[in-house]
Amino acid sequence: MYILGNSEIESLLVGGQLSWNDIIATCEQVFRWIGEGEVVQEHSSPMYYSLRDGHHAFALPFPACIKPLNIVGNKWGGSSNGNRASGLRSFMASIILNDAETAEPKALFDASLITSMRTGGHAAVGAKYLARRDSHNIAVIGCGAEGGSFLCALNEIFDIHQVTAVARRFESAKAYAARFGAMLDLNIEPMTSVEHAVRNADIICMCTSSPDPILLDQWIRPGTHVAATRAFLDYDPHFSRTADKWVLGNHQSDEQWLSKPPFVGIPHLSTDNVYADMVQIIRGDKPGREHDHERTTMTHMGMGALDVAMAHQVYRRALDSGLGKFIDMQ
Repeated sequence: MYILGNSEIESLLVGGQLSWNDIIATCEQVFRWIGEGEVVQEHSSPMYYSLRDGHHAFALPFPACIKPLNIVGNKWGGSSNGNRASGLRSFMASIILNDAETAEPKALFDASLITSMRTGGHAAVGAKYLARRDSHNIAVIGCGAEGGSFLCALNEIFDIHQVTAVARRFESAKAYAARFGAMLDLNIEPMTSVEHAVRNADIICMCTSSPDPILLDQWIRPGTHVAATRAFLDYDPHFSRTADKWVLGNHQSDEQWLSKPPFVGIPHLSTDNVYADMVQIIRGDKPGREHDHERTTMTHMGMGALDVAMAHQVYRRALDSGLGKFIDMQ
């Protein structure tokens, strides 16, 4: 079995063997394959359990088969309420790839960076079809790994002039501005107010872990697109009704997320207000943005097909670059 660590995956990005254009193209292709019936995936419910000393945790599988790649795989992830206190990431995951015909194990990856890459990638696909083509101003709300991946991906599609960044701690926003401003040669202004940060935004990236809305409907101006990773947990659910177009990543996976806690019972939030999913828009079944004044949003909670396809892309590029190692499983 081939083993690849997070630092080696990161080196593919830094070294240019894997580009953000590759990542975006992989995510868009997954949506196309879903529409063509070339993807089989299951939306699994989390398994919750309690441990000693008050630790509560969950584990969650994301299995998928990508027929054109002859790959079946699974992202196995979970979290414990004790992770942060232990200095660990809040969500931990790994991805295993198997040959689709034989089920032979092929590769094992740490999933944290792969997840971040495909999250930024699928958000950029949504913005490609739903944001104004002349979008120049980006607001990033949440300056963690996903806040970085969103900006890197959007930078491949749009001519960005200005970025505003807000984090729970202002020091984090300043560090984000310094890091990604230098990396992408962008003018990034750290800010303390979400309302002020989104005032002139053409695209708003919601990348927080807040359990409560911190972006309000009335702050989202005409013509703005909102890219969200956690649906309407961290921004105003009222926008699900007032937006000109609320688009899901994939009806099957997203509607299952939205039918369960913590979304059940959120005021104003109903999938009756969904306009389309990205599969329909990419296939041309429904148009994306039609007018400059439309307020749009794409919410996508992720799905196994994106993780597995992204892991396969990393697998191919890493093999070509001589990274990773093989271990004998016999």
